[in-house]
Amino acid sequence: MQIGSVLGVSTVSTFAESTAGVADGAKTGLASLVTGSCFLLAIPFSPIVSAVPPLASGPILCLLGAMMCSSVKGVDWDDFQEALPAFVAMITMPFTFSIGYGIIAGLALWIAIQLLLAPLRLYRGESPLVRCKMLWAGAFIEGNDEEQEGKKTPSTVTPNQSEGQFVSE
Repeated sequence: MQIGSVLGVSTVSTFAESTAGVADGAKTGLASLVTGSCFLLAIPFSPIVSAVPPLASGPILCLLGAMMCSSVKGVDWDDFQEALPAFVAMITMPFTFSIGYGIIAGLALWIAIQLLLAPLRLYRGESPLVRCKMLWAGAFIEGNDEEQEGKKTPSTVTPNQSEGQFVSE
């Protein structure tokens, strides 16, 4: 997790929390001021919270983990290029006790798979970066689901084998 400090940017977890805030509608600096004020008000209560034994917070953490597992059904388990990195990320998180390390492991494996399959795609006459293009088209060009009611979703965009173009089905 030190890559952020090496590159001279803020910590990765802070960026993830900021992204979560923006996703919930916090688009101004007022959200940061409110969050900071809440932390200042919580400082006197920190001895009470630290007195709670870790065994008491264990069941709540298990419940949160179970709630996070609901996104597993969105993984295409038939496609190893998607399933293997997702599986490695899910397995790495509990064994390293770090969500960040699990995400890094999943992303590194996804990149390695894409680089290893690039020669095969070139041999077939496909664009070697077809997965990256599809991800880009789905995430940024197509927009999010709330804006796309009644329109094609990124899952219906497929690459044209001969030209590396995208064809909507």
